[in-house]
Amino acid sequence: MKIERIFDSSEKSRLTAQILRQLPDWFGIEEALTDYISAVSDKMFFAAFDAEKCLGFFAGEIHYERTGEIYLCGILPEFHGNGLGTKLYQKLEKAFFQQNCDTVVVKTLAVNVKMKIMPKHVSFIKKWALQKSLIYQNFGVQKIPAC
Repeated sequence: MKIERIFDSSEKSRLTAQILRQLPDWFGIEEALTDYISAVSDKMFFAAFDAEKCLGFFAGEIHYERTGEIYLCGILPEFHGNGLGTKLYQKLEKAFFQQNCDTVVVKTLAVNVKMKIMPKHVSFIKKWALQKSLIYQNFGVQKIPAC
């Protein structure tokens, strides 16, 4: 397995679509999904590959010159829980800190949102002690902007 930083905008969008379409429990709202696929093109982007197959990605951006944000991530279901997400996160975090960021944040759902994936979602947030910058209460009821 290798992790690469991807710079080509169309490749970022292609890989994002490829992974997120295999995660319908997390990304099942088509309008939001297409927004993510489009918006990821100008983000920092790291993808993991096994030969030519993309296994997952992390995308981020920097705000206010000091804050790195995990904008979006996706890992193929068969690779959940084996450390791939941690390796991708570490690559993105290193890139943030190399650009003088001192904080990493993630926009997230409120813990009280009723979703069958919520226990995994909360585990992800707690794993790296991430700062929550925006909390969304009504995922699936209102459109969550792809900032």
